[in-house]
Amino acid sequence: MWGFFFVNVKKLKMDLYNLFEQCNYNYSTDSRKISEGCLYIPLKGANFNGNDFVIKAIHMGAAYALTENIELVDNVKVFFVHDGLEALQDIARIHIQKLKPKTIAITGSNGKTTTKELIHSIFSNFTKDVIATEGNLNNHIGVPVTILRLRPHHKFAIIEMGANHQGEIKSLCEIANPDFGVITSIGKAHLEGFGGEEGVIKAKMELFDFLQYHKGVCFYNLNDATIASMYFDDSRNICIGNDSSQYKGVYSQLVPDLKFKLLFGADSIEIESPLFGIHNFYNALLAASIAQYFEIPNELIQKGIKEYIPKNMRSEFLQRGESTILLDAYNANPSSMRLAIESFSQMEGESKYLVLGGMAELGKYERDEHNSLIQFVQDLGFQDKVILVGPQFKECNVPKSFLYFMRVDDMMSWFDTNIENKSVSVLIKGSRSIQLEKLIYRSI
Repeated sequence: MWGFFFVNVKKLKMDLYNLFEQCNYNYSTDSRKISEGCLYIPLKGANFNGNDFVIKAIHMGAAYALTENIELVDNVKVFFVHDGLEALQDIARIHIQKLKPKTIAITGSNGKTTTKELIHSIFSNFTKDVIATEGNLNNHIGVPVTILRLRPHHKFAIIEMGANHQGEIKSLCEIANPDFGVITSIGKAHLEGFGGEEGVIKAKMELFDFLQYHKGVCFYNLNDATIASMYFDDSRNICIGNDSSQYKGVYSQLVPDLKFKLLFGADSIEIESPLFGIHNFYNALLAASIAQYFEIPNELIQKGIKEYIPKNMRSEFLQRGESTILLDAYNANPSSMRLAIESFSQMEGESKYLVLGGMAELGKYERDEHNSLIQFVQDLGFQDKVILVGPQFKECNVPKSFLYFMRVDDMMSWFDTNIENKSVSVLIKGSRSIQLEKLIYRSI
């Protein structure tokens, strides 16, 4: 009985994939964006239910549609599924296993998007047959959406994986079935969802657990102490970072941009990047090392890293008149905050300002981590020219020499008077929810 059930479930999944193929890999999860001949896959959210628009999708030109509403299957173009999201994931799982690109999975508490973009920049110079996660579409929806962009000619898939609770990376690996993987860092991110630092470690290591079980290749970033402590000798484990590694880096400059040397065996490559800071040195070193592992020519590695210009509020280097602004306000956690601030402290010049936004998703650790951050800033010598923004700092031990604003809107006029077009350097760093980018992009 159970064998019969398993065979039928497997057949149902293949039937779904056959619909996807019949639609020439053309699909939509948004009933407002139906193209002629596509497969409509309804998703549900807190404020919407795609199943309500199945018939509309057919009328707009969808060749087929899936639905969780059994009453709609009287229509010959509509097929019943128990869950639209699971159907999307099942189709993606079959798709990537059928096309078999070399798949590189990337996760980590900090740096995963930048590392992914750097790897993609290098590989794109090497071959056009490569896809990568767009933006940070790295969750249970974003990963299958990325996979479904694959076509038979693609040789590489670079897939970013994010998580805010245990088991999520494991689930994403079961969809993407990666052959290679890198964990950029393990730090204090999403502490509330993971239940503390031990939970973060366990969750991120799910990628390496999957690769070890499936005989894949793990790239160990030994510059990260936690990852280094997890390393064990295995022919499929590749070391990056320290003196005993297959690949290591030596930097000559961290700010305002990067200059470093990648060393491997008796060879080396001189690399430059418009990125700044020790954290981005680690990211660029990972990208260059992985590219070298795949035997991409040195000049293409150099070109790919040099050509990558950070955007979307991730390590953006901006000039506003005489002001030099480092905008890194897409995301923040205790680990990434410290790395960015420490790197900024090494910049030349005395007139340096820190604009620090509150860090989200810390739960019961919120007050302690924000107090710890304040002490870290003081220990680095920032006794004034520090501006804290966000309700997370409200109950903290804020020194009198620091400025504090509850909301970013409250500090607009102060920023214009004291920062804009002045001969100063400013690091703007905080969680996306604080919206520190408003200080620069007033139209947002």
